[in-house]
Parts: sequence; structure tokens; C-alpha cells
Amino acid sequence: MRIRALSPTSFRLRTRESIVLLGAPPRRQEADLVVAPVESQEKQLVKPKKRDQVFWLPGPGEYEVAGIEIWGGEKGFWVLRQESLKLIYWTSQWRQPSDQEIESWGAVAVMIFSLDSDKEMAQKAAAMIRRSSPSIAVVAQSPASKELLDRLDREDIEPEDELSIKLADLPEETKLVVLKVKS
Repeated sequence: MRIRALSPTSFRLRTRESIVLLGAPPRRQEADLVVAPVESQEKQLVKPKKRDQVFWLPGPGEYEVAGIEIWGGEKGFWVLRQESLKLIYWTSQWRQPSDQEIESWGAVAVMIFSLDSDKEMAQKAAAMIRRSSPSIAVVAQSPASKELLDRLDREDIEPEDELSIKLADLPEETKLVVLKVKS
């Protein structure tokens, strides 16, 4: 799986089987699945990659699309399972899950946080990373990402162009990754 930041609140996940957009795309993209509350004008920015049409999540629930299991959405976060990796995407409007919900996820390989300039969300993201200990936590470079790094005492992290993830290479300690936004 490869992850790229399209904006501080939008990411593209690419695997051999599919392309998933997390958040509304800022420009034209190819995808099989879009996880975002999107307006009709944004739908015109996405064209299908491997399927006849792009699948837009209609709202909270459980879905299986292009070999990806997806559930959640009620509290502003989605759990995705793809290529044996469990990933949680936190929208810009998420609420704290209960301890029981966190336990039900089991091991989480990747958490992706949608942060723009909201420092309060960066504080919440830092608390969630500490609370749930994912293998990898990902944010896009933004004013709020600096706040997150500061909260986690990780100001030394340099932004990367792309993150490539393999199940066998997941770190034991939480790795924090800041992705450059690609224009």
C-alpha cells in the first residue's frame, strides 16, 4: 500500500487492486472508492479506475468494495481493512471513541488524521495516538501537523513524499509520518 497526501484533509491510498480517496479530492483523481462527505461538484473530479463507476460511501454503515472492508462513520472515523492491513481514517469532524470501541479494533496498522489548521484537532489526534498506539500515524504537512508534532515531542520529523507500507515491515513502536502535500 502506498499513501500520498493530496491536501491537509485528503489522501490517496494505492494498492495493486484499487485506489481509495480519503477526504474530498482537491483536483481530478482516479479512484475506485471515495470515503468523504462530498458535494456533486467534487464528484466530477473523480473518474473510475478499475470499476465501471466510483463508489462513494453514502454514509455510516458497513461496506465491502473492491476487496476493501469498511465500517463506521458515525463518529467521524472509518475503519478500513485492505491487504490484511487495518487502517483508521479520522475525518476533520471526529469524536472520541469509547475504550470498548478501541479494544474492538484490535491491532491497527495505520491511522490517518485529516488536519488542516485546527490546533484543537491536532491535540485530539495526539491524545488518540497515545491512547491507541497504532503502528503508523499519518498526517499531511499543515499548520496543525506542527502542533501535533509538538504535542508528541517529535519536532524532528521531516516530511516525506509518499509512504509505502508492507505488513511485514510494520514497526513495533508507533512511527509518526508527515506527508508533503502534492500539487
